[in-house]
Order: sequence, then structure tokens, then C-alpha cells
Amino acid sequence: QSNGDLNLNVTREIVVSEPLYKLGATYITLGSGKKVLNLAGYKVEVNATGAGSFDFIHIPAGAELIVMDTSEKETGKLWADGDMLFRDYGGLPYIYNSDVRYRNTIVVNGGSFTLIGGEIEAGRAKEVWVYNGQKVEKWFQQLNYALQGGVLAWAIGVRFDGNAYQIVCGDAVTLNSGEVTVNGGKLTGKGYREFGTEFDASTFQVYFLGYNSNYATDGKVTLNGGQIYGMANANALELSSNVDVTLNAGTFKTQLLRKIVLPTVNVGGAGNYEINQFVADYDRYSSEGGDSHTHRYCAGAGNLGVDTDYLDGNYYAWYDGNPIEKTQWSDKKFNSTAYGEGHTLRLARNTVDSTFAMATLALEEKQVVSSVDLDGTMALGMTLSQDTIKCGSKKYA
Repeated sequence: QSNGDLNLNVTREIVVSEPLYKLGATYITLGSGKKVLNLAGYKVEVNATGAGSFDFIHIPAGAELIVMDTSEKETGKLWADGDMLFRDYGGLPYIYNSDVRYRNTIVVNGGSFTLIGGEIEAGRAKEVWVYNGQKVEKWFQQLNYALQGGVLAWAIGVRFDGNAYQIVCGDAVTLNSGEVTVNGGKLTGKGYREFGTEFDASTFQVYFLGYNSNYATDGKVTLNGGQIYGMANANALELSSNVDVTLNAGTFKTQLLRKIVLPTVNVGGAGNYEINQFVADYDRYSSEGGDSHTHRYCAGAGNLGVDTDYLDGNYYAWYDGNPIEKTQWSDKKFNSTAYGEGHTLRLARNTVDSTFAMATLALEEKQVVSSVDLDGTMALGMTLSQDTIKCGSKKYA
């Protein structure tokens, strides 16, 4: 947190686990100058226990943080984490709105952040057993028949017994102002920016905003590579219209959790059926009402978040592992993919990834060329010359 330039090399795993009230809302605020952090294959984790919001590292104006990982497998990680809470009152589980954990790893407020290698991760997701929970869309039926002791509710399909995922929500990188550059490594965010349920005498709804692994409201974002992962129903990328975006290359991925535990609104006392643990079931909603139904109940994977307006040149693209022609690009595929299955998108300008370009060459229209200039710099250590390069007599068009 001191001012001035500093090189830091991690030499062992570091895990700090303390209650949120002891750590404070922000753990580290960088001083001015350039800080270079080499994770060297090690994990640096802050596990803030308790409900509420927590930020691991703030980067204010005048401060710069560069994170790299020189280990062979690049297993180093900066991780803002939180504990799982699962109360059990007489066999009935309860997680209230006030229990939700939000954990953010890097927050840029006017400074500069660059990721070269390693992983920036936030939050966690864990499968838990829910006993005598309830399917969230059956809320009113459960209220109407609460006096039946749950017997009728069980008959009409309200009750849920089974496994579902509990989520500690988190944003790997948040840019409020300043600059973020990703040259390599991985950003992994989880869950939702807001997460909970609310109820009044006439209305019930689940409210949420998609969380993400790279979220920006203002400033500049440059993506030259790396992986951006929206895990546990999170968005991969979410950038406001105020952000200056340069996208040269990157891999974007989202993950679907099919059943998730929803925080429960407390409208009665412990033991009342109206506060049984809610569960959202993606497969149920997608079969009944498609995307709009899953959206209503906070189910389905998040957005990849790549607006086609970012793609201002010639790019090569893979979608779910398959090359995709430019005529097939759309915001539905690349951007607003939410509330369905998870997807993977890889993009590269044709000037920055020749290997990727070669793999997708088959998508281009056939052309006849009179001559070919060969560049041996991509030969992975081989020395190429006219003596070692031969062309067959078969004509290819």
C-alpha cells in the first residue's frame, strides 16, 4: 500500500481468513506507482467470512498493478472468497437476503490494471442438499395451502428435496474508471450483482442482476488475449456504453448451474412454511416458458457479453469449439446469450493469431493465387528454407 514502484514475488501460498467486520470493506488500497506482482504458481486468497460486500484490492488514480505468473503451468491465483452459510432449523434450511456474500477481487478506481498471467477469481459455488425446500414459482400456492402442513403443497409439486448450488457472488475485475488490459491469464467471476427475493401482500419476485468476471462502467478496456469466464450463471463480460473497448483476442465462456439456492425472504417466523428455502430449476423453467421464464426465476447461464460493435476489423471466431463465419455472427450468439445453456466464444483479429487463422481457413471462400510468400517465424523452432519446403503438383483452388 506504500507509494513508489515495487516488484513483488510470491514464494508460498497465502490464505487470510477473517470475519468481514475485522477485514473491513476493502482489504488493500494501492499507493501510487507501479506494482508488479509475480504469483509464481501460488495462491493468494482472502476469505472474508460473514454477510455483506468485500473488495480485495482497490487501484486508485496514480496507481498501477501488473499481475503475472512465471510458473510453468501458471497456477497462481488472486482470490477473494467467502464462507458458505446454510442454517438448519428443525430440518428446514434458511438463507435470507441479508446472508448473501459479495466478494470482488480487483476494483479499479482511476488507476491501471494489467493481467499477463495467472488467475483473478472471485466467489465460489458449492452443491448443497436442500430438504423440504420449495420451488420458487410455486410461492403463492404454498402460501394458500400453508395451513395444510405442507401435505397439499407436496402433492401439487411445491416441495423440493435435492441438490442445488449455493453461490458466493463475486466480480474478478471491476472498472469504475481508469484502464484494464488483459494480455493473458484468466478472469473468473460468479453469481449475481444483486441476489435475493422480495415479497409484499400482492407481489412476489426474484430480483437479480448478472454478475460477471470483467465489469466496467467507465474507462478503457483492452483485450489482447486470456480467458474471461462467467461461472455459476455469471456474465463473462459486461461493459457500459461509456467504456472505450479494444478487442484483439480473447476467449469468453459462461457456465450453467441447473439448480440454484435462492436467498429467502423472511415474512414470518422460523418454522413457517412461507419461508422454506427457495430453489430455482433451469430445466423446469426452460421446458415451460423458454428464455423469458428462466429469466424471471433467476435461472440459466449469463451473457458472453461481446457486442459485435466491438469487432471493427477482420476476425476469426470459434463458437462452442466450431469455426463460425462472419455471416453467422450476431449479438444473440456473442452478447445476449443469457438464460440458456453455457457457451464458449474465441475471437482473434486475423493479424494477431496466425495459428487460429489457419484453423479457420476452411471457412473462407476458395481462391486461386499465383504465388505464396512463406514466413518461417511460426515454425516452432524449425529452420525453413527453399530446400525443406516442397509443394506438390496437385492444384488447389
